[in-house]
Amino acid sequence: MFQEGTPHDDIHLIVAGHVRLEMFVPGRGRLPLLTLGPGDLVGWSPLFPGSTMTATAVALEPVRTLSLNGRGVADLCQSDHEVGYHVMRQIVRVLSNRLLATRLQLLDLFTDHQPSTGNPLDSEC
Repeated sequence: MFQEGTPHDDIHLIVAGHVRLEMFVPGRGRLPLLTLGPGDLVGWSPLFPGSTMTATAVALEPVRTLSLNGRGVADLCQSDHEVGYHVMRQIVRVLSNRLLATRLQLLDLFTDHQPSTGNPLDSEC
């Protein structure tokens, strides 16, 4: 759908199908971050002029989306602050969920042992 680091004009709301978000990690290649499905937003970067895509979006199957021009949505948010509030609130929700998913991915990547139960007898001396 789009490539990390490139400009892209549209914001997509997934209507049907699934999209995998991937990021390039030097020395490791493209790694999957998150899989999105119906109701999820893909491509929030076009809301911010001059931004490039922060991930690569790959359709895992035929995907239908509702696509909106990012610049048009940004202009609408600027001219109608009530609309802007609701749009940005949804964007914050999306980014919050993505941040949580990324944190969980990082924990999975960098944790090579089972988490402590908090019991001091479980820790190694």
